[in-house]
Order: sequence, then structure tokens, then C-alpha cells
Amino acid sequence: MAFSRRTFLASALAAPLALEAGRAVGEESAASGRAPAMRFKDGRFRILQVTDLHLGYNCADGLKRAEQTLENVRKLLAETKPDLAIVTGDVVCRDATALDGGFAEAWRRVCEPFEAAGVPFAIALGNHDHERDVPAKAHYAEFSKSPLNITRDVPELPGAGNCYIPILGADGKEKRRIWLFDSHSYCRLSDNPRIRALSKAVSREYDWIKPAQIAWYMSESERAEAENGAPVPSAAFFHIPTPEFGALRDKGAQAGVVGNRAEKPGAPRVNGGLVAAAIQRGDLEALFVGHDHNNDYVGEYKGVVLAYGRKTGVESYGKLPRGGRAIDFAEDKPGFETRIVVPGAEPLFEYAFKR
Repeated sequence: MAFSRRTFLASALAAPLALEAGRAVGEESAASGRAPAMRFKDGRFRILQVTDLHLGYNCADGLKRAEQTLENVRKLLAETKPDLAIVTGDVVCRDATALDGGFAEAWRRVCEPFEAAGVPFAIALGNHDHERDVPAKAHYAEFSKSPLNITRDVPELPGAGNCYIPILGADGKEKRRIWLFDSHSYCRLSDNPRIRALSKAVSREYDWIKPAQIAWYMSESERAEAENGAPVPSAAFFHIPTPEFGALRDKGAQAGVVGNRAEKPGAPRVNGGLVAAAIQRGDLEALFVGHDHNNDYVGEYKGVVLAYGRKTGVESYGKLPRGGRAIDFAEDKPGFETRIVVPGAEPLFEYAFKR
């Protein structure tokens, strides 16, 4: 039997990952949204956030410009050496049919850099991923074919890819938790005739994380606290920022905000309540988003850190150099350190959150 590069990676890389996850948390349950566990290494765990790849968006040069974006990802993986990579939305866009093989081929290309580097990855979908009438579950089905994808999905929840990833310590106990949410695309209130008047005001606005998703987060958060005897320090990754990102931007440097604030956040006008839930639960230390290509700022809002990633795709608008965000967690203490990373350049906007 002839082995392709993808077949080799599947056999060589998937088995150790699955074995480690199986030993750590047992049989994974799709219904709970629990992804295979990751582990701290020598007391540290690093996440690389890349965002807004926009493969297939206005892709006049087709595969050439898509390849430039994927090369950015490869360089970031090689330079930061993360334990986990997370893509926060707008990955495969509506014009992906410009690529041979359409959106399925685009997703294969997205997965390839992570497979080649041997880095597990997770994906939160963005508004452009929901366009061209391709259901979120269909996108999820494509990138789930990769042996290194650890995104899971709770079928009953809106969107796709809502899940959490435990990070285990040397003692095998959960020391951190990473949440992924589908923040959807555009408001669809106009589908409900009972609130048509309100729909006229917001139906063309960006959507928000839904009550069912937040209720699921709170329930699983409470379960984790009961099992561990204390809240598990956590971070969430999704695409569309919450309205609180705008309040933080307006405060600026006087509030300790670090990074570029060159764009008004494209947040929904309806506040879905995720930040309020995070404050109430006390476990979510930070929310990491994408979506607004001229922003990469980070700062603290009422005890919760709000952080943009740095755009990665060459088709994303704006003049900021393409890059990503690195986040480092320590096993023995809460909080984290983060910075913007650009291939071949020194880190930017270093920021530390301590509790």
C-alpha cells in the first residue's frame, strides 16, 4: 500500500495523541464537548492563536495568495513552538470555490501546516465561514478529518465546534481549561415574526454567543469546580468580539490597554452576556478573539482580560504585518503572559495577567 504524506501523518501522529488523551480523560464524549486533554510540559503550556486567514476571500490569485497565508502559519509554528494552535475564525471564506476542490480543499490546506509541524489544533468558526450557505457543521466535518484536530462539538448547541479542552498537570489533574465558542455570523432575528420591529434594528448586525451556549459553559464550569474543589482557571477563544471590547478600547492606555486600537470593534449591538457569566463564575481569565484586522490590543475589563489576536491572512484588510498571538500558561499559578508575534521579528506588546 502506498502512503501519502497525509496518510503517514495520520498514522504517525494521531495514535500517540489519542493514546495520551485516552489515558488522561478516558472515552471522549461528543455530547459534553470535551476535547482530548493536553498536558503541561515542564510546568509550561503555550498556545499560538492565529486568526482571519481568509483563504478564498477575493482570491484573484487563487492558490498563490492562499499559499502566502499558509506560509505565515508555518513560520509562526516553527518560531513559537506551541503546544496547541487555535484558529479564531474567518478561515475558509465564501470565495473558496476559486480554489480547485472548493472549500473542502481549502480546509485540507488549512490543516496541512499543523500536521506537518505535529502541532494539535482547534478551530472556532467566524462570520465568513458561515457564508455561501455552507452549514457550520459541514465546515466542522471537513477540518475534523485531520488527525491533529482536537476540536469537538456539542450537537445540540448553536453553530459548530463549541467545546472545551482540559490541560492536565504533572499529577494528571486539570490545571487549565480552554473553551471554544462559535460566535456565528449575522443576526437572524428577522426570522421571528414576533420581534420583527426589533429585527429591523439589528438584523444586519453581527451575531452573538447564544444563551444556550452560555448556559452550557456555566453548567460545565460548575461541574469542573465541583470535581476539582475550586474553579479551574480558563480562557475562551472565539471570533466576534463582545461589546465590552469597545468599552476597553475607549479607555485605552489609561486603563493599561496594550496594542493597536485602530478600529471600532465589529461587535454585536446586543450583549449576549458571556462576560457577565465569566465574572459570575470567576474562572474565565481571558477572552481571545479575531474579526477586526486593525486591532491587536489587550487589557483588563472588570477582572477579565479581553484580547485580540494579530491577523494572519494576506487577504485580510489593513496594513498591520501578518502574525499571531502567543500565550504562555504556568502550571503552578493562575494568570498568563502573552505577546504579538510576527514571523522573523521581535515580540510586540508583551502583557502579563496575574491573579
